[in-house]
Amino acid sequence: MLKITKKTIIGRLENINITNLGLDGIVAKIDTGAYRGSIHSTNIREEEENGKKVLKFQILDEQHPEYANKVHTFEDYKICRFRGTKVDYHKRYVIPVSLEIAGKKIEGELSLTDRKDLRYSVLLGRRALKKDFLIDVDQKNI
Repeated sequence: MLKITKKTIIGRLENINITNLGLDGIVAKIDTGAYRGSIHSTNIREEEENGKKVLKFQILDEQHPEYANKVHTFEDYKICRFRGTKVDYHKRYVIPVSLEIAGKKIEGELSLTDRKDLRYSVLLGRRALKKDFLIDVDQKNI
């Protein structure tokens, strides 16, 4: 039996805003096979400021239209263990993000990673989407 739901239907590609990173209208790939999302990041490093560890990084590449050459600084971050496409594990920094997708505002997390060789700079995983959205793989809302 089909359950009636009030979830928003989104496509496999969506224009999203990541408000706390200052990104508007960036194309994100929706990937239900990924637990967490990720964003292309460079120069990722921990530094000490005023006796506290902070995370500093840049997002996107110079070729991307949303690239601003800005160094982002986060005090609120964590390090998580990820399993790669093979069986090996690696660690990544994860930051909290405020997302706007299909007219809804949600809170989520993105891991910082090198996605320069991938088609889309942002990937959204099922963790952020599971409560509010259904994915129609035939749709591309870009």
